[in-house]
Amino acid sequence: MINGEKVNVYVFGAGASKHVGAPLTKDFLWEGFSLLPFPDAYDVSTQKSKIVAKLVDTLCGSGLETCVQDALDHHVWRPSEIPSVNIEDLLSFVDLAVRRGETWLPFEDLQDALHEFIFTTLEQTTSLYYSDHYRGRKDGELDHNRNYYDRLVDYIIPVDEINCMITFNYDLFLDQALSINNHALLGDYNIEFADVENFPQYERLLFKQRRDGDVDLLKLHGSLNWAWCLRCQRLLLAYYRRYRRIPDQSCPTCRNSQLLPVLVPPTFLKQLDIQELVTVWHRAEYFLERADTLTIIGYSFPDADIEAKWLFKRSIAKNPGHPVLTLIEPDSSVCKKVIDFLGHFFQEDPIFFDTFEEYCEKQIIS
Repeated sequence: MINGEKVNVYVFGAGASKHVGAPLTKDFLWEGFSLLPFPDAYDVSTQKSKIVAKLVDTLCGSGLETCVQDALDHHVWRPSEIPSVNIEDLLSFVDLAVRRGETWLPFEDLQDALHEFIFTTLEQTTSLYYSDHYRGRKDGELDHNRNYYDRLVDYIIPVDEINCMITFNYDLFLDQALSINNHALLGDYNIEFADVENFPQYERLLFKQRRDGDVDLLKLHGSLNWAWCLRCQRLLLAYYRRYRRIPDQSCPTCRNSQLLPVLVPPTFLKQLDIQELVTVWHRAEYFLERADTLTIIGYSFPDADIEAKWLFKRSIAKNPGHPVLTLIEPDSSVCKKVIDFLGHFFQEDPIFFDTFEEYCEKQIIS
């Protein structure tokens, strides 16, 4: 509770975006490299893809680089195997090497290539669901419900209560649902951006004009539409900007051309160099300590992300209210893992749903 108002916290992992085409962590390498037979059509950097493949081969002893070249030469993706290393492991390894100043591989170049590989894969696998053109209904109104993020915001969240969305995803589906909805709500990133591009309605939040019902949208690992200016040391917000355009833009404040995407890897010990992100993590802790309901959608608390696990562990342990827990996850072993990790701090047995779609459909019906 906050000032007598009920607090609902929703947590989103990769599984929440599966229904809009985003690959799960374990499938990410396959999905990303499968774009290579038609690099121009999918706006894929073949050079960056080769760098990622070479990293995988160096760490796993695989032959992925040969498969990548074959895909480019023959316009077909047919790898003999994809090593079991997942994209989050690669991010964590490279991030640690950069921070330690290791030089036995060109780790800064590898980091840049991984960032582009991740964002390009997300953009291309989910492109059908990003659209500024909405279907009209028979009553003449716009149909906002392009996916289940939209249905959650339009029909399920109790807008007369306090709602907080914590997401570990970089994509913009939740962002879009919280900017185009039946309630005229906005998602508040809790960041004072130095500049806002192509998202004029967000500017009222920068001027402290938050309205009742607006939702805290806390993106703990960064976002596709954020850029960081090295000179200003400030964050910029650009609604619907393609990843590969970020380095080509200049900061509107200082005209510096060194803009970087914002991506926080799930390393064991995060070093949050951007103060605004530190504030976002503190805000997440504030809501988790006061949550009356906790709904976890497609997030499994991966072992590598010890900072995120500690955030939830200490917050739930300090929450005096014993919230109601809802888990949306098809794998029963993952559900058990999550319940065992969170502990016995909930009012009753957890409520289970297999998929985000099932959860939304049943909540709308009820």
